Amino acid sequence: MACFKWNRVISIFLTLIFLTTLTTAVFAVPDSDGDGFKGDVDCDDSNPTIYPGAPEVPGDGVDQDCDGVDARICYLDADQDGYGTSLGTQVIANDGTCDVSQSESDNAIDCDDADPTIYPGVGYGGACFPKDVKGIIKIGEKNDSPLSILKSVDEVNERQKLVLLNKLESYTGNKIKGLNLGVWGLAFKKNTNDVRESPAIKFIVEALKKGANITCYDPEATNEAKKIIGDKVKYATNKEEALTNSSILLVFTDWDEFKQPSFELIKKKGINAIFDGRNLYDPIEVKANNIKYFGIGRKKI
Repeated sequence: MACFKWNRVISIFLTLIFLTTLTTAVFAVPDSDGDGFKGDVDCDDSNPTIYPGAPEVPGDGVDQDCDGVDARICYLDADQDGYGTSLGTQVIANDGTCDVSQSESDNAIDCDDADPTIYPGVGYGGACFPKDVKGIIKIGEKNDSPLSILKSVDEVNERQKLVLLNKLESYTGNKIKGLNLGVWGLAFKKNTNDVRESPAIKFIVEALKKGANITCYDPEATNEAKKIIGDKVKYATNKEEALTNSSILLVFTDWDEFKQPSFELIKKKGINAIFDGRNLYDPIEVKANNIKYFGIGRKKI
């Protein structure tokens, strides 16, 4: 009886081995490319469910669509300010690269797409945001809860308003007295006549103290600027007039009419250097017209 049971166990065992071997031989799909996967997740199997052209999971290190490259996320620079936006449109670069206007490395600098309000520049201004920041700081102080981060933001912004003045002093060797400067933009941002807390106004006030001669132009904010600056500067009626007799151009507001100037004409007007406070211009194009270029956070060209 015991012998009979033992023989039956052996028979069942051998049968299982036979069936396993047969199933493997008939149905198994080899791992031909040696990537550790078989069957439907392998790029070289006979009936893949993931195939060239299928969506990938960017940045996971796996070439799911078998095109030889793992997809990466690129961030579109829809506002053309040189920085990709992390909150805007995302595209998958299946070739594994991002071009200049789809930069991954700079995605944290930009915060919107079509009409940017946060980008490298000469500081923020206006009636609301600066007041709100200062107000919140005061609330913290009154409640014995110093808001050091907000206080630092406010302090850095005030310094940033004079960043072009610092660059100008470095360029001229602190010889600003008697310089003829052309200024484009008085409003704190485009499409407004508001000059409250404007970086341009702060620059002009400080540059005048150092003896500079200034001719400025703004399509809407001239009358408001006059209430603060008075007749200490010349007010031009167009952007070209602001360049007359000037050797240096400083741009403070990103008005649309400032974005595509003729650098050839600017050079003929006698401008030798442009201090671009809104990074509106291509440094290489400016240099091609024999004009020195200084932007914000950009490499020296």
